[in-house]
Amino acid sequence: MNDYELGMQFYKDRHFSKALEYFEKAANDGNPEAEYKLGWMYDHSEGLEKNNEKAMYWYKKAVERNNYSAMAMIGYLYVEEKEYQKANEWFEKGLEGNAPEAQSGIGYLYYIGGFFEQSYDISFAWYEKATKQGYLNALVMIGNFYENGWGVEKDTSKAYEWFLKAAVEGSPMGQNRLGLLLYGGTGYPANYAQAYEWFLKAAEQELPSAYANLGMLYWEGKGVEKDLFESYRWSKKAAEKGIKEGANNLGMLYELEGATCDYFKAYKWYTIAAEQDYPVAQYNLGAMYFTGKHLDGQPDYNKALYFFEKAANHQFATAQFTLGYIYQYGKGVGKDEANAQEWYQKAEDNGFSEDDLFKDHTVILPF
Repeated sequence: MNDYELGMQFYKDRHFSKALEYFEKAANDGNPEAEYKLGWMYDHSEGLEKNNEKAMYWYKKAVERNNYSAMAMIGYLYVEEKEYQKANEWFEKGLEGNAPEAQSGIGYLYYIGGFFEQSYDISFAWYEKATKQGYLNALVMIGNFYENGWGVEKDTSKAYEWFLKAAVEGSPMGQNRLGLLLYGGTGYPANYAQAYEWFLKAAEQELPSAYANLGMLYWEGKGVEKDLFESYRWSKKAAEKGIKEGANNLGMLYELEGATCDYFKAYKWYTIAAEQDYPVAQYNLGAMYFTGKHLDGQPDYNKALYFFEKAANHQFATAQFTLGYIYQYGKGVGKDEANAQEWYQKAEDNGFSEDDLFKDHTVILPF
């Protein structure tokens, strides 16, 4: 085996430090695939701290040897910077070599409305092209289209099929999305035990969002025996990687669980998640202000209202219902029946039902 092949062997076994060693040897000998993998590892934090500058360096080295996938990945680096015109230019270069990463990149620009006018139909078509080359991220995206009904008829059974294809091929994103589908709430029958197994597979591949999902399952005791220590461990791993759901989980553990109850720490973790514009954490932070569980121990209705409205403006139905309740009964504000009914209607339009009020374990109700 040559250095690149040895590197790939270590890479597949997730021995990233050894993979890096052999990829560097191969790259220094001018191997474009090794240059690409080095760029990928720096880009995706595989055994390394994310470093876009080094990722760009190695991708460009691979581009010099006509690696079309590297051209596409440079496009994604520009997407991160919201420089969509430059991103499109690099995706177009990647398309010259029929790179599936470039096809997905064009699909993404249509999906977000970056550079192009947003079009789910055109986005879907580009992702579909990439799936025909077996590109795993594209398989996951097609599943997302079917799960959410973006430009296609909503079909959670088809979403399951696409997520499963990606998951079986080893995509951690596919495994995590499949776990979320099996967790329920989108119309697909819940199977918590299977959700746990797929989240665990994704976590074993070091996908931080899967850490947060495992933390939630251990806290709820769904698909696995309730274990607050394991919930804390997985949630903290997620939060330390910047995953807002993990930070929110930690906030709930500190707020609700008697042995670890610490409102100061709950407030801290909710704030970290809320600053990432996560509506669930914004809601929970509002609830702390509403009930006086924040730093000075006194209710602060103005701040509570501020955070509830931030969450509600993200179409978070529980927050919209809560605002309706606050205005209807004059909790910290003057009674306002018209405003109350307006918020209740918004919550209903977003699929809220009072039957669901106490089922969402990601939120702390203030009443």
